[in-house]
Amino acid sequence: DFQNDQTNNPLGLRNNTTSQTVAVDLGLMEQLDFVLKQSNIGPTVYTAKYQILGASRREAKKDNKSLSVTLGYGMGLTDTSSDTDSDLFGNEDFDAEVEQTLLEASVIYGYRPHDDTLLYTSFQVTKHDINISLESSSNANLNNQDFTLNTWAYGVSAGAIRYFSTFFMNLEASAQTTDWTNNDPMTYAFINLAVGWKWN
Repeated sequence: DFQNDQTNNPLGLRNNTTSQTVAVDLGLMEQLDFVLKQSNIGPTVYTAKYQILGASRREAKKDNKSLSVTLGYGMGLTDTSSDTDSDLFGNEDFDAEVEQTLLEASVIYGYRPHDDTLLYTSFQVTKHDINISLESSSNANLNNQDFTLNTWAYGVSAGAIRYFSTFFMNLEASAQTTDWTNNDPMTYAFINLAVGWKWN
């Protein structure tokens, strides 16, 4: 919120939210994938995934070990207002232009206890910037104010993927620490469930 007409108040961070994400994973080469990921709380992220060690996903069998690295980038620009985003503006009357940028990198280690099952663990680093431009006809102190919120986020995850003939299921547990501008560091825990379809 903008208590006392300030833009440097702590964020009202919450851990009771649920995000929905849709992703498309395209195999460009034997060891190189391109992933497009869209969520309801952030910009579209374009990611390259390169497998350094191990057999490819198509050829991997029981006892295969793999190591991959990823690098992703996303940017999005949205217009919002106090009429549609009360979490950001509280009871204030504002319009805003919000620009988000994401830079993500990760290292993923995988092991197959069975031909059709992959266990994996990963470490992720994310740089998230949010640039906000305010307009208000009712608050002259904040009208035409620009400010930036950012964080470095560090995460770890472990999960399992079960492959079937035409689809797969992915269950993952993860934790992430953030240090958003004007806030103390916070750690969050997540449980993610995904279902995907395969096209050969």
